[in-house]
Amino acid sequence: MTEIEKSIIELIKAMRGARGLTQKDLAEKLNTKQSAIARLENGGRGMTILMLSRIAEACGFEFSVGFKSKYTIKNGLILGPMKASN
Repeated sequence: MTEIEKSIIELIKAMRGARGLTQKDLAEKLNTKQSAIARLENGGRGMTILMLSRIAEACGFEFSVGFKSKYTIKNGLILGPMKASN
């Protein structure tokens, strides 16, 4: 399991916990089984963007995705690595 997957799983657990939801409660909101939530939280099930969005919504959170480029992009072209700013 990658570090990003671990971070996302911890975030899912935290969102669920913040709302006082059990795995079963969340599963009911998502129309799935508690065992599916357990597998997801244990890293045994892959996650899609749609699934993450539905989980966030079910827990009362807004879902958004962001990307940060490691490269300089100008006029739709990748020009090269970003230069460090001082």
